[in-house]
Amino acid sequence: MKFSWKIFIIAYCLFALAFGGGSFYMLDRIYRDDLEQVIALAEGDNKNLYLYAITLDSLSEQSYTNIERILKMSAKIMVNKKENQFVVGGKSKIEQVTGYDISIKKNSTNTNVAEQDGIMYVQVISRIQNVYLMNRYSLQEVFSKREQNFSLYKSAVIIVSACMAVILFIFSEYIARPIVKLKKMADRIADGDYSVQIDDSNRKMKSAEVKKLGEAMNFMAANTNETIEALEEMVRKREEFIGDFTHELKTPLTSIIGYGDMIRSFDLPADKRRQYGDYIYKEGKRLEAISMKLLQIIVVGNEEIEKRELSISTVLPQLQNNARFMEKKYKVSIEFYMEEGHVWADDSLFVTLILNLIDNGCKASEQGMKLVVQGREINHRYEIKVIDQGTGIPEDKLDKILEPFYMVDKSRARRQNGAGLGLSLCKKIADLFDAALKIESSLGEGTTVTLTFEEKG
Repeated sequence: MKFSWKIFIIAYCLFALAFGGGSFYMLDRIYRDDLEQVIALAEGDNKNLYLYAITLDSLSEQSYTNIERILKMSAKIMVNKKENQFVVGGKSKIEQVTGYDISIKKNSTNTNVAEQDGIMYVQVISRIQNVYLMNRYSLQEVFSKREQNFSLYKSAVIIVSACMAVILFIFSEYIARPIVKLKKMADRIADGDYSVQIDDSNRKMKSAEVKKLGEAMNFMAANTNETIEALEEMVRKREEFIGDFTHELKTPLTSIIGYGDMIRSFDLPADKRRQYGDYIYKEGKRLEAISMKLLQIIVVGNEEIEKRELSISTVLPQLQNNARFMEKKYKVSIEFYMEEGHVWADDSLFVTLILNLIDNGCKASEQGMKLVVQGREINHRYEIKVIDQGTGIPEDKLDKILEPFYMVDKSRARRQNGAGLGLSLCKKIADLFDAALKIESSLGEGTTVTLTFEEKG
């Protein structure tokens, strides 16, 4: 059942009970008041004549006949409606009028409601000595008024209920409109449209509870949309990774198989065998580099590290020794300007991180160029910069440089056995150390990679 119909039915039932019950009680109260008024009038008139007769009986020596005659004369004066009656006489006469036996003690009064010829009466009987006084006042006007009031009540209930039904229906639709709007939003979310948002500034959303519900649904939709986008991006990157990985493996394997088959199948001159063997060696080294980098990334991604306070002076000699090898390999000069300080890191992974950054800088540099490694403490944080004078990175590619297998100059990287995994590995290690990694570069001027370590782990 629709929410608006529930509101309508509940509100209409409550109104019907309140209006119907209240009106019925009021009409019944009017009827009872009118009935009590007629009874009080009958009893009052009977009492006046009764007192008058008692007075006569006590002050004079008049006979029964005289008292009866005086009461009859007085009763005729008090009859104000033709359907009302006053009867004065003995017991048999009163019983003849009432149609049933009566038993009343002297100087006492009896009141009851009786029916005769289809007409209801209030009947009051008094006894003074052996004289009976009975006055009967018709209740026909009271019952007619009651029937008329109840007839009007029925008509009023029908008219008012119909009008109220229309008003309550419009009101319930108005109240339920924000809920319907929220339901439509929920249906769209269920269908996969997470971009939908509720405008909580709309006048239909002024209710505090509905507004909060709308805000909560907006927040849920936005969060779900962000999660879906993140998952889609992760799937896209995974597919790109698989594609790049397949390509990077396929290229050297194709070369190795091709040159190996030529050496096996043909009787080649010595210089050709050496040349093809050199191709196989280089492609094998590139496969080795890819395998080692992937292994390091996998190990780093699954490794639980224990960070400790690491002194720069303890790892600097190891960095310098490895740098000497890189200088010979790439024919560049590497200079270290690292002030004493401390970082919270794992020593072996820290060395791997810095050496990978230096290696990337060397690959981007021409022979004879200089690469500088700086380190200093700034605002209780230790900052390391690796600065090269190489080819640089285009600005539109800086956001992709940390992705696995991404290479700005693929032909240059492959000539140097690069796999496009070095910076991705550096980013993973930096994240383990809670260190910020920032890359700044200008095309043709060089690149600066900045690592910022927190004061403590």
